[in-house]
Amino acid sequence: MKLLRRSTRNVLPLLASLTTVLVAACSSPTEDTPAPTPDPVVNEVMNVSFASLPAGFAVAENSADTLRLEPASAEESQGPRTMWLEVGERSDFGIPLVDIVNSQKEQYEALDGGAFAGNRELGTHVGKAYYSRGSYSFDGATVEETRIFLVHPTENRLVTFHYRYPADDDSGARIQELFAWLGELGAASPQAPVPTAETQENK
Repeated sequence: MKLLRRSTRNVLPLLASLTTVLVAACSSPTEDTPAPTPDPVVNEVMNVSFASLPAGFAVAENSADTLRLEPASAEESQGPRTMWLEVGERSDFGIPLVDIVNSQKEQYEALDGGAFAGNRELGTHVGKAYYSRGSYSFDGATVEETRIFLVHPTENRLVTFHYRYPADDDSGARIQELFAWLGELGAASPQAPVPTAETQENK
């Protein structure tokens, strides 16, 4: 019994020393590594720039007439979800946003299995915008699409955001993802906007 007590007395100081080392190691200050800043996504032809993309999305196409995003990985994909951006030609006249959004009901209902869900006016960091939502048949499944229409922040051009996703998705969550992308919109080459009565009204 004396040998056992002596052995225990020898081990306890060692355990105490090890505990002190571990606590010191765990509590020692470390430098916080800043998160890497993503490179902006730029399309010079469309004259658009995005400081960041919606969480979980990556660029699938960045061409002269289309900027398309898709889920960055199969794990993040919940069905056929695709966002894309289109920018129209420069116009010497006003962009009739109200007429464009009012035509969406007819456009959705003309699609295979098409149904119109409604329009709504939005206030954004680049001026007035409108969104429209509807559903239709696409690749053998029913999908929903949300579209946002606005005037380019520095040019007299129509900008259209699209987001197509399964019709049984949470529409509110999908729309918020599209709003997040819209919120990053800027011009690749800032310049003074074209002063027209229509664009001033839309602002």
